[in-house]
Amino acid sequence: MRKWEVDLTLIEAWMDTLDDEEYDNLIAALEQLEEHGPVARRPFVDTLEGSKHPNIKELRPRPTRAGAHIRVLFAFDIRSQAIMLIAGDKAGNWSTWYAKHIPIADDLFTAHQERLPREGADTAKAVDPKTRKGKKR
Repeated sequence: MRKWEVDLTLIEAWMDTLDDEEYDNLIAALEQLEEHGPVARRPFVDTLEGSKHPNIKELRPRPTRAGAHIRVLFAFDIRSQAIMLIAGDKAGNWSTWYAKHIPIADDLFTAHQERLPREGADTAKAVDPKTRKGKKR
């Protein structure tokens, strides 16, 4: 079965701030995306409204026991690679989180798509939970 490429470049620094449960839940959701690609659906992936890019979706890791509701906005680019654009915890900001983050994701994805024809090398970073920076496992 094909494994889909997942580029974490834009959210790597944010990932280093997660506690162990948040991180593990995120990795589980990323592994589902890596396995299923663009056809991934709920509970791990959902569509978004309000984006200027119809292919921007949200990755939905399981909520934590502490109540964190992590979301990662992403899109598959013209190379069929999942580009993780922006992430955060929407707990307590159920509607305003999207109003703030969707325009940022739109701009990041537009810039990414515009760079593609000029890029020569593939810089995707595959999901590997064993290489976590900053936190001991």
